[in-house]
Amino acid sequence: MAKVLILGAGICGLGTALLLARDGHDVTVIERDDHSIPDSPLDAWENWMRKGVAQFRQPHNFMPGLRSILERELPDVQEALRQAGAARFDLVNPLPPFFTDQAPRAIDEKLWTYTARRPVGEWVFARAAESEPRLTMRRGVQALGFITKPSVIPDIPHIAGVRTALGDELRADLVIDAMGRGSATTRWLAAAGARAPYEEQADCGFTYYTRYFHGTPPQRRGPALAGTAISGGLAATGRSRGAGFTGRRSTSIPRDIS
Repeated sequence: MAKVLILGAGICGLGTALLLARDGHDVTVIERDDHSIPDSPLDAWENWMRKGVAQFRQPHNFMPGLRSILERELPDVQEALRQAGAARFDLVNPLPPFFTDQAPRAIDEKLWTYTARRPVGEWVFARAAESEPRLTMRRGVQALGFITKPSVIPDIPHIAGVRTALGDELRADLVIDAMGRGSATTRWLAAAGARAPYEEQADCGFTYYTRYFHGTPPQRRGPALAGTAISGGLAATGRSRGAGFTGRRSTSIPRDIS
């Protein structure tokens, strides 16, 4: 089995690590942020600082495709999300009233998922990773660049690991970049002699903010969807929360928020 090194311990990095470890690979995850894993979902919400994740204080919707993977491959993680307070969120029920075609589709029953505050969702994955036998977590370790070994294909660098800010060389059969938008791998690849990967960026024009409320969920007094503002009920640690966004995109309000 392969020796795998994953850069970044966000949800994507941790989920990838868990899947590979359970397939029998030896996985190491390094993470620049050095904050230790909180003791509980509430502690994660109140005290966990993740400077490397700009949207860490926002709500987080797990896409239905991920929810399906969790059901098949990591059912314990999905159950832990539910136990930590993640709420069921249906993307098509109810459909926006301005959709003239309200006829059901075969895929509709698969388009539900869970939503939670980002610190709580990541806490669930982090706790699972900490207890996974073939997975090693190293927090407070920052990668500075790639190391290489003799090329298999002429003029194509063979990445063999990374150098860290601590002066270590961490070698692996496979290096996976899960560092998100702040990734420096394009620059590192160029420094190693590789052709720069193609990147495409576009400004989506969206701005969003979040405000959380604590208390009894109020009775809905308006339509489930609105064109310029939406609300999503979230639950974590057994407490009902609400989140508000601004933008041009709408979604339905989760009804199961307890």
